[in-house]
Amino acid sequence: MRMTIKEFFSFKTNKFFWLNIVAMIVVVVVMIFGVLKWMDVYTHHGETVVVPDVKGMTTEEAAKMFRNRGLVAILSMLRIKRQELFLN
Repeated sequence: MRMTIKEFFSFKTNKFFWLNIVAMIVVVVVMIFGVLKWMDVYTHHGETVVVPDVKGMTTEEAAKMFRNRGLVAILSMLRIKRQELFLN
């Protein structure tokens, strides 16, 4: 049994086909909107934090200043070792 070209493209006239296409488009748009909204909430988009200038301070002094302002200092040991080499 061979299918004709007209029979092959007959899905275009089926209302369930178009209903599924519209539903898929709606789902994709809602998902994109949801992801963008979640990213705004998760990344605190638009909020700013003033970071104090710690240039010239020791790592302990800088970490203390950050703690006093409610910030967290994450130090890289490689950077500290390299800095100690240049200071000595």
